[in-house]
Amino acid sequence: MDSASVDTPLRENPVFVGLVGLCPALFVTTHLSQSMILGLCTLFVLVAAAPLLGIVEPHLSGRAGFLTSLAVIAALTTVVEVLLELVYPEMRMRLGVFVPLIAVNCLVLRLMGGAQAGKGPGEATLSAAYTGLSFLVALSLIAGIREIFGTGGLSWGQASVQVLVLSQAPVRIFGSAAGALLVLGYIRALVAYLRLHSESEETGL
Repeated sequence: MDSASVDTPLRENPVFVGLVGLCPALFVTTHLSQSMILGLCTLFVLVAAAPLLGIVEPHLSGRAGFLTSLAVIAALTTVVEVLLELVYPEMRMRLGVFVPLIAVNCLVLRLMGGAQAGKGPGEATLSAAYTGLSFLVALSLIAGIREIFGTGGLSWGQASVQVLVLSQAPVRIFGSAAGALLVLGYIRALVAYLRLHSESEETGL
Protein backbone atom coordinates (compact mmCIF):
# COMPACT_ATOMS: atom_id res chain seq x y z
CA MET A 1 0.00 0.00 0.00
CA ASP A 2 1.36 3.42 -0.91
CA SER A 3 0.32 5.32 2.20
CA ALA A 4 1.66 8.55 0.79
CA SER A 5 -0.76 8.52 -2.11
CA VAL A 6 -3.62 10.97 -1.71
CA ASP A 7 -6.08 8.78 -3.59
CA THR A 8 -5.28 5.59 -1.64
CA PRO A 9 -8.37 5.92 0.63
CA LEU A 10 -10.44 5.85 -2.58
CA ARG A 11 -8.52 3.14 -4.46
CA GLU A 12 -8.57 0.77 -1.48
CA ASN A 13 -11.85 1.82 0.07
CA PRO A 14 -13.89 -1.19 1.30
CA VAL A 15 -17.17 0.45 0.25
CA PHE A 16 -16.11 1.42 -3.27
CA VAL A 17 -13.99 -1.68 -3.99
CA GLY A 18 -15.60 -4.47 -1.95
CA LEU A 19 -19.13 -3.01 -1.72
CA VAL A 20 -19.03 -3.46 2.06
CA GLY A 21 -21.61 -1.55 4.11
CA LEU A 22 -24.03 -1.02 1.24
CA CYS A 23 -27.06 -0.66 3.52
CA PRO A 24 -25.81 2.49 5.29
CA ALA A 25 -24.20 3.69 2.04
CA LEU A 26 -27.63 3.63 0.37
CA PHE A 27 -30.01 4.63 3.14
CA VAL A 28 -28.07 6.79 5.63
CA THR A 29 -26.28 9.00 3.12
CA THR A 30 -29.19 11.34 2.41
CA HIS A 31 -27.54 13.86 4.78
CA LEU A 32 -23.87 14.47 5.48
CA SER A 33 -24.45 14.97 9.21
CA GLN A 34 -25.92 11.54 9.89
CA SER A 35 -23.38 9.84 7.62
CA MET A 36 -20.49 11.44 9.50
CA ILE A 37 -21.95 10.48 12.89
CA LEU A 38 -22.45 6.87 11.81
CA GLY A 39 -18.96 6.78 10.30
CA LEU A 40 -17.41 8.20 13.48
CA CYS A 41 -19.30 5.67 15.63
CA THR A 42 -18.06 2.84 13.42
CA LEU A 43 -14.51 4.20 13.59
CA PHE A 44 -14.72 4.32 17.41
CA VAL A 45 -15.91 0.72 17.69
CA LEU A 46 -13.21 -0.55 15.30
CA VAL A 47 -10.38 1.30 17.06
CA ALA A 48 -11.61 0.51 20.58
CA ALA A 49 -11.94 -3.20 19.81
CA ALA A 50 -8.60 -3.54 17.99
CA PRO A 51 -6.10 -3.58 20.92
CA LEU A 52 -7.97 -6.21 22.92
CA LEU A 53 -8.67 -8.38 19.90
CA GLY A 54 -5.07 -7.94 18.74
CA ILE A 55 -3.95 -9.56 22.01
CA VAL A 56 -6.61 -12.27 22.22
CA GLU A 57 -7.14 -13.39 18.61
CA PRO A 58 -3.64 -14.88 17.96
CA HIS A 59 -4.40 -17.40 20.71
CA LEU A 60 -7.83 -18.30 19.34
CA SER A 61 -8.93 -19.85 16.10
CA GLY A 62 -12.07 -20.67 14.16
CA ARG A 63 -15.35 -20.26 15.99
CA ALA A 64 -13.76 -19.14 19.27
CA GLY A 65 -12.01 -16.22 17.56
CA PHE A 66 -15.15 -15.18 15.72
CA LEU A 67 -17.35 -15.36 18.84
CA THR A 68 -14.81 -13.32 20.81
CA SER A 69 -14.75 -10.64 18.10
CA LEU A 70 -18.54 -10.65 17.99
CA ALA A 71 -18.88 -10.28 21.77
CA VAL A 72 -16.37 -7.41 22.02
CA ILE A 73 -17.74 -5.49 19.02
CA ALA A 74 -21.37 -6.02 20.08
CA ALA A 75 -20.58 -4.72 23.58
CA LEU A 76 -18.85 -1.63 22.20
CA THR A 77 -21.73 -1.03 19.80
CA THR A 78 -24.15 -1.10 22.73
CA VAL A 79 -21.99 1.48 24.53
CA VAL A 80 -22.05 3.71 21.43
CA GLU A 81 -25.82 3.33 21.15
CA VAL A 82 -26.38 4.33 24.78
CA LEU A 83 -24.01 7.30 24.54
CA LEU A 84 -25.61 8.49 21.32
CA GLU A 85 -29.05 8.24 22.94
CA LEU A 86 -27.84 10.38 25.85
CA VAL A 87 -25.80 12.94 23.92
CA TYR A 88 -27.60 13.23 20.58
CA PRO A 89 -31.06 11.59 20.85
CA GLU A 90 -32.33 13.23 17.66
CA MET A 91 -29.51 11.70 15.63
CA ARG A 92 -30.00 8.33 17.35
CA MET A 93 -33.62 8.36 16.22
CA ARG A 94 -32.70 9.37 12.66
CA LEU A 95 -30.11 6.60 12.33
CA GLY A 96 -32.55 4.00 13.64
CA VAL A 97 -31.59 0.38 13.07
CA PHE A 98 -28.27 1.35 11.51
CA VAL A 99 -26.76 2.00 14.97
CA PRO A 100 -27.00 -1.64 16.16
CA LEU A 101 -25.96 -2.70 12.64
CA ILE A 102 -22.60 -1.05 13.35
CA ALA A 103 -21.59 -4.38 14.91
CA VAL A 104 -22.20 -6.25 11.65
CA ASN A 105 -20.42 -3.63 9.57
CA CYS A 106 -17.43 -3.68 11.92
CA LEU A 107 -17.10 -7.46 11.69
CA VAL A 108 -17.12 -7.36 7.90
CA LEU A 109 -14.81 -4.33 7.74
CA ARG A 110 -12.29 -6.07 10.02
CA LEU A 111 -12.24 -9.08 7.74
CA MET A 112 -11.82 -6.87 4.68
CA GLY A 113 -8.96 -5.06 6.40
CA GLY A 114 -7.17 -8.28 7.28
CA ALA A 115 -7.56 -7.58 10.99
CA GLN A 116 -7.37 -11.27 11.89
CA ALA A 117 -4.09 -11.91 10.13
CA GLY A 118 -2.07 -12.37 13.33
CA LYS A 119 -1.40 -8.69 13.96
CA GLY A 120 -0.29 -7.37 17.33
CA PRO A 121 -2.28 -4.73 19.27
CA GLY A 122 -0.44 -1.74 17.77
CA GLU A 123 -0.63 -2.90 14.17
CA ALA A 124 -4.22 -4.03 14.62
CA THR A 125 -5.19 -0.60 15.98
CA LEU A 126 -3.54 1.21 13.05
CA SER A 127 -5.24 -1.14 10.59
CA ALA A 128 -8.60 -0.59 12.31
CA ALA A 129 -8.14 3.20 12.26
CA TYR A 130 -7.33 3.15 8.54
CA THR A 131 -10.33 0.91 7.77
CA GLY A 132 -12.66 3.03 9.90
CA LEU A 133 -11.45 6.26 8.31
CA SER A 134 -11.92 4.77 4.84
CA PHE A 135 -15.51 3.87 5.75
CA LEU A 136 -16.07 7.39 7.12
CA VAL A 137 -14.66 8.92 3.93
CA ALA A 138 -16.93 6.74 1.77
CA LEU A 139 -20.13 7.61 3.65
CA SER A 140 -19.24 11.31 3.82
CA LEU A 141 -18.37 11.53 0.13
CA ILE A 142 -21.58 9.83 -1.00
CA ALA A 143 -23.67 11.87 1.44
CA GLY A 144 -22.06 15.17 0.53
CA ILE A 145 -22.73 14.68 -3.17
CA ARG A 146 -26.28 13.46 -2.57
CA GLU A 147 -27.22 16.26 -0.18
CA ILE A 148 -25.72 19.04 -2.31
CA PHE A 149 -27.40 17.90 -5.52
CA GLY A 150 -30.57 16.59 -3.87
CA THR A 151 -31.37 19.53 -1.59
CA GLY A 152 -29.24 22.34 -3.01
CA GLY A 153 -26.87 22.61 -0.04
CA LEU A 154 -25.55 21.16 3.21
CA SER A 155 -27.13 21.45 6.65
CA TRP A 156 -26.29 20.42 10.21
CA GLY A 157 -28.87 21.29 12.82
CA GLN A 158 -29.74 24.98 12.45
CA ALA A 159 -26.69 25.74 10.30
CA SER A 160 -26.90 25.44 6.53
CA VAL A 161 -24.99 26.35 3.38
CA GLN A 162 -26.82 26.70 0.09
CA VAL A 163 -25.48 26.29 -3.44
CA LEU A 164 -27.20 29.09 -5.35
CA VAL A 165 -28.14 27.27 -8.58
CA LEU A 166 -28.94 23.90 -7.01
CA SER A 167 -30.95 25.39 -4.14
CA GLN A 168 -33.46 26.70 -6.67
CA ALA A 169 -33.58 23.54 -8.78
CA PRO A 170 -32.35 20.52 -6.78
CA VAL A 171 -32.08 17.13 -8.48
CA ARG A 172 -34.61 15.15 -6.44
CA ILE A 173 -33.44 11.71 -7.57
CA PHE A 174 -30.33 12.11 -5.41
CA GLY A 175 -32.56 11.93 -2.35
CA SER A 176 -33.68 8.39 -3.23
CA ALA A 177 -31.95 5.02 -3.12
CA ALA A 178 -31.63 5.23 -6.91
CA GLY A 179 -29.63 8.43 -6.46
CA ALA A 180 -27.35 6.68 -3.99
CA LEU A 181 -26.71 3.90 -6.50
CA LEU A 182 -26.02 6.51 -9.18
CA VAL A 183 -23.44 8.29 -7.02
CA LEU A 184 -21.90 4.99 -5.95
CA GLY A 185 -21.63 3.90 -9.57
CA TYR A 186 -19.82 7.08 -10.62
CA ILE A 187 -17.43 6.86 -7.67
CA ARG A 188 -16.70 3.19 -8.42
CA ALA A 189 -15.91 4.18 -12.01
CA LEU A 190 -13.49 6.81 -10.69
CA VAL A 191 -11.94 4.25 -8.32
CA ALA A 192 -11.52 1.77 -11.17
CA TYR A 193 -9.73 4.46 -13.20
CA LEU A 194 -7.45 5.34 -10.27
CA ARG A 195 -6.58 1.69 -9.67
CA LEU A 196 -5.84 1.15 -13.37
CA HIS A 197 -3.72 4.31 -13.47
CA SER A 198 -1.81 3.20 -10.36
CA GLU A 199 -1.14 -0.25 -11.81
CA SER A 200 0.03 1.33 -15.07
CA GLU A 201 2.50 3.52 -13.18
CA GLU A 202 3.82 0.55 -11.22
CA THR A 203 4.38 -1.53 -14.36
CA GLY A 204 5.74 1.45 -16.31
CA LEU A 205 3.11 1.17 -19.05
